[in-house]
Amino acid sequence: MYLRHHLKKEMMEVDYLIQWIVWNPAAPSLEPIVKKGMRFPSQYALQGQILFPYGGEHAVLVRYSREVTSFGMKVSGKGDDWNREFISGNEKKVFEAFQKDFIGTVDSLTIKKP
Repeated sequence: MYLRHHLKKEMMEVDYLIQWIVWNPAAPSLEPIVKKGMRFPSQYALQGQILFPYGGEHAVLVRYSREVTSFGMKVSGKGDDWNREFISGNEKKVFEAFQKDFIGTVDSLTIKKP
């Protein structure tokens, strides 16, 4: 699931993306590092990204993520429960809380012209 949008911030267009991320240690793409002994738990998180141009030739990318269990609610680890068209219950509450927090973070940024 993801939500992509943009907003105006100090005369600039700021694009942002919020997505549900699953860290799956059994994923085939991670097999090479797992074979070398690296271990990490499976994890479900929401991640927000902000992207905007700065100074003509540069771009700024900021990422913010939070584990879904940190909201204090029991949520599902099934992808279908996080489908944007059908999200409901605690999954919807967690997503809406993260979105509000993330947009608050974006609004708190001060972008100064170079």
